[in-house]
This record gives sequence, structure tokens and C-alpha cells, in this order.
Amino acid sequence: MKRKGVFAVLLLPLCLAGCYVQQPVTTHIDSSFRQYKFVYIIPTGAVTSNESMLMPVFGGGVVGGSSSKSVSPSDVIAGYLMQKGYTMLPNLSPEFADKTLIVSYGELDRYESLLGNVFNVMVQFSNAQGELIGSSVADDVGSTEAMAVRNAVYRALEAIFANL
Repeated sequence: MKRKGVFAVLLLPLCLAGCYVQQPVTTHIDSSFRQYKFVYIIPTGAVTSNESMLMPVFGGGVVGGSSSKSVSPSDVIAGYLMQKGYTMLPNLSPEFADKTLIVSYGELDRYESLLGNVFNVMVQFSNAQGELIGSSVADDVGSTEAMAVRNAVYRALEAIFANL
């Protein structure tokens, strides 16, 4: 009985070190955020994840396959903002400058936990003069890196629009 207790005490810190605890989303929103109708999103590269699954077969051998999942954070942001009624601009236009939000994305951290891949991201909104209008930092977990990025970006955007 005593040996089991010692084993549990030694194992618990190892388990907790690999666990993921979702952090609260932090946001900043300027009161002028609602005046903007157009959005220009700074393009991002895609985050690609590869998954493979191999299983031994009775009688010898292995079967399985692999798949690739990819997500572009700028596409996730664009889809979300279009759903909210914003018009996407293919480039910055001087005629719409006073009504255009410029959106950028950045990764702050990434690591693996027992639950999957964890990404911590920032979505930032600025005006044509470079002034910060809003920002949100969020993290989330997914079975792949692509899913973790999609989840974190969505959480960041949800927090911004929940506070408008």
C-alpha cells in the first residue's frame, strides 16, 4: 500500500506537466472599432499538420495511412469577419482608408500537451494610420497544429466581438 502512494506522488507532477490549462482570452478594444466597415487582412502562410496512423495486422504486417491538414489563419479570420458583415478588400485603398481595419495575426507560443497541440495567438486590428484599434490573445488545443491554430484564432475573434 505504501509503495502505491509513493508511485502516485512521483507520477502526478509528470502528468500535470503535460496537461493543458486554457488561459483566459485577453482583449483590448477601442471605442471606434464599430465605425469600420472594410477589412484588409495581412496574408499569412498556412500551418500544415501531418497525421499518420499505423496498426499491426493479425498474421504480420502493418496497415494504415496518413493525411495532411492545413489552415491559413488569414482565411479563418476572413471567414469570421465576412460572417460579421465586414467587406474584405484585396488591397489597401486610399478611398476607403478611414473605414478600413487592417488585421494581422501572430503566433506567440506553441507546444504539445497530453491533450494535443497548443497554440497561443494574437489577432490585431489597426487603422490606416497604424493606430491600434483592437487586439486579442488566445490559446487553444487541437489534435493537429492546424486545428489548434483554427481554434485559437476563433477564440480570439469571439472575445473581440463578445465585447462590442
